Amino acid sequence: MVSSQDDVIESTDIVSLISKYVPLEKQGKDFKGVCPFHNEKTPSFMVSPEKKIFKCFGCGASGNAVGFLMKYHNIPYQEAIKELYQFNGLEYKIRTNSKTDHLKKYYEIMSKAVEFYQKNLEFSEDGRRAKDYLIKRGLDENLIKEFKIGLAPQIGDILYSVLKKLGFMELDIADVGLIDKNDNGYYDIFSNRIMFPIFDEYDNPVAFSGRIYRDEDKAKGQPKYLNSRETVIFKKGETIFNLNKAKIEINRKKRIVLHEGQMDVLASYRAGIKEAVCTLGTALTNDQIKIMAKYTNHAIICYDGDSAGVHASLRAIDMFKNNGFVVHLCLLPKGMDPDEYIKNYGQDGYLDYFDNNIIDPLQYKFDTAFIGRDLNDLEGLNEVKNIIFSNVLGESSAILREDYIKKLATKLGSSYEAVMKDFIAFEQTHAINQGYNIVKPSNVKKEEFREDIIPQNVKHKIWKDICEPDLIFLGLQGKDIALRIDKEIGNFMDGFSPAGQKLWMKLVNEYYVTYDEFIEGYFVKLLNSEDEGKLYLDIGAYKRKNWTENMMNDEEIEKCVTKLMIVSIKGKMSQTRAMMNSAIDAKQKLLLAQRMQSYKKQEHSLETKLKKRN
Repeated sequence: MVSSQDDVIESTDIVSLISKYVPLEKQGKDFKGVCPFHNEKTPSFMVSPEKKIFKCFGCGASGNAVGFLMKYHNIPYQEAIKELYQFNGLEYKIRTNSKTDHLKKYYEIMSKAVEFYQKNLEFSEDGRRAKDYLIKRGLDENLIKEFKIGLAPQIGDILYSVLKKLGFMELDIADVGLIDKNDNGYYDIFSNRIMFPIFDEYDNPVAFSGRIYRDEDKAKGQPKYLNSRETVIFKKGETIFNLNKAKIEINRKKRIVLHEGQMDVLASYRAGIKEAVCTLGTALTNDQIKIMAKYTNHAIICYDGDSAGVHASLRAIDMFKNNGFVVHLCLLPKGMDPDEYIKNYGQDGYLDYFDNNIIDPLQYKFDTAFIGRDLNDLEGLNEVKNIIFSNVLGESSAILREDYIKKLATKLGSSYEAVMKDFIAFEQTHAINQGYNIVKPSNVKKEEFREDIIPQNVKHKIWKDICEPDLIFLGLQGKDIALRIDKEIGNFMDGFSPAGQKLWMKLVNEYYVTYDEFIEGYFVKLLNSEDEGKLYLDIGAYKRKNWTENMMNDEEIEKCVTKLMIVSIKGKMSQTRAMMNSAIDAKQKLLLAQRMQSYKKQEHSLETKLKKRN
């Protein structure tokens, strides 16, 4: 008798299930077909009825029956397990969730608002003018309908009146940020704006981004975009525009393209880059990156080439890397955005440029160092050299460092020997920031570890070697404890080694999204790099020597988390110190000094907390 979701997954005839979607042919004990997750001519997609898993040897996709349904339909776990129950002829009893039930009415209100704005764009006099604007910007009728773009009318309470007639309550409409109240009563928050509906990753409408389109509104100095305020269903720092549509292409291409704004996304989307997304008027957040990590670990940043876009790109590079991503960038020429490039060179020209100008982060930092700086001016020349020297200094590869010194010499019209001499002088006076090396966990046992007599720099190295495998090993014990650790360590994940970060992201953002219990065979199939697999084996060997029941103690877990947070802050302080040493601008030095002071306060607070624990 089937008694649990795990039993349903194990009892599913995975060959029969996948055959509904993919033609399969028997090959020995297994079955083979053309992979549905990437384009291929020669079949490399295998299904094992014995192991009850699928695996593509072309794109690396793998998993069990419920994992296949999630990936094929781009649906969350609960929807996939429901479909699996139906496939097996079983009744699926949904677990009641009062919070989810409470949100349904808000999604219904937002859906009706989307329909209202669409109809106003389609049938009103102002709608024709707004549609002309959109068409001039390169959108066509199909794209307007596909993205459900609409128009907020001039009169300030029409949407409110429509929603009231449909039976919705004023407070509920206000709760989703569509109306507000003054002395005259309720009024619509959005007016005279083209409305881009914003959906969460599961295709629920949660907010709007309204864009002005009339010259008279521009003349009044109104903001170009007005986004919904944060509500019970909308958190800006946890929402990504177009992710609901982009998921399929992200899965297929194994990458996500990050733009600055909605019009950039639409321009890329209509040109064929359907994996394009953007944030919503806020800087990129770790929460948004963790959501992206459910679908890929490869990001291509394509921000504007102006100073603000470059600054945002440099910040995003570090954030993605700290979350275990492979990062590339595309810098459009002359500060153009995608829409402007397409107008000048066409969609084919844009695709050709994009595909042939994807660069790695070090190349991007090299290229952008020259933007806005005069090489004929001594101050500008020194700024460029210091920026590039700082970036090169963080690279462990001697060949790569030499290559970029040669590039700089060519760019400056100087000899390699002269630039290398300057670099060596810079290296001798600046802190080296090489991040964290992938290390095998230390053999030092806790009972042999006297913190009071060990130098600080050694102590923090040992903290990393002990606490990283401890926390990862604890995360392998169950979903609840892994999610708790993930929440507590928050923005200090760079206390882990790069391999540790990737392994942790696999565990929390891939494995535990699908499974509620840890099953080693399923988890190992997700590991697709040598350093992930090696660290997993190292942790197993380390814990067989050092595991004690006391590790599950709340106090011990808290100590480990706190120590790795301190390690993370130490790394940030080292980076900031190097930047201070190379900074020339007084304002920049002041900002860096303030940042350093903030880190010192955090470090002191955590050290105090740790002493109390001890």
